[in-house]
Amino acid sequence: MVDKRSNESNGGLPGLIRQGITNYMKDVHTCLPGKILEFDPEKQIAKVQLLVKRIFKEDRVLDLPPLINVIVWQPKAGSYSITFPIKPEDECLVLFSERSLDTWYKSGQSKKPNNYRMHSFSDAICLVGMSSEPNVITDYDPDNLQIRNSEKDQTFTLLANKDINITTGTVSFELLNEGEEVKINAPSKMTVTSPETEFTGNVTIAGTTTMQSDASVDGNIDITGTSSASDHDSDGISGKEHIHAHGTPNTGPPQ
Repeated sequence: MVDKRSNESNGGLPGLIRQGITNYMKDVHTCLPGKILEFDPEKQIAKVQLLVKRIFKEDRVLDLPPLINVIVWQPKAGSYSITFPIKPEDECLVLFSERSLDTWYKSGQSKKPNNYRMHSFSDAICLVGMSSEPNVITDYDPDNLQIRNSEKDQTFTLLANKDINITTGTVSFELLNEGEEVKINAPSKMTVTSPETEFTGNVTIAGTTTMQSDASVDGNIDITGTSSASDHDSDGISGKEHIHAHGTPNTGPPQ
């Protein structure tokens, strides 16, 4: 038995119309995956190779030619932006504008398009960050917002519990919401360079403290251990050089 629906869709006038529409749609481009070949950081445009081949009859396939002057989308609003070090081989999603972008791109204003092309390869925009399965982000954090490098040894993480973590190599900085606490982990050394540093609360130091400058204390000092100094001054009198009334050092009130 002949399938009437098959005949209608593949032959006769309906079939010719369907084939004509199909042929037309082959040149209506919407979006395709691609990879960056070159990137101009000043103009923020790229040369892009599309990664899906064009199919012809008799199983012939053809690489599409590289696209040039592709506008690279960057996250930007108000006076802020986030930039990425876009490199060759980075994967992207390429979108094709409904109408020509030439006059808008040059002016940034609402303009009449300078030609009548639609969904053309000439009006491409690429969004970096598209990933094929072999290139997905490894060790993905599904619960928190994170800015990081591929190795995940540089991270900026906004946690769901409102903590903030910053790491670079073995150094970490944590803002802890629950305890209203800041933790800095510097395995070898931390250097603070500032003409003036002020602490407005109690300071606890665990370990040896070395001062390489003069110090002024406005208040009392309580020492529970041993204090040693090459000399000290008490009301203008040297503790090292003074002599007591009977001539024997360190046995009576200073003179």
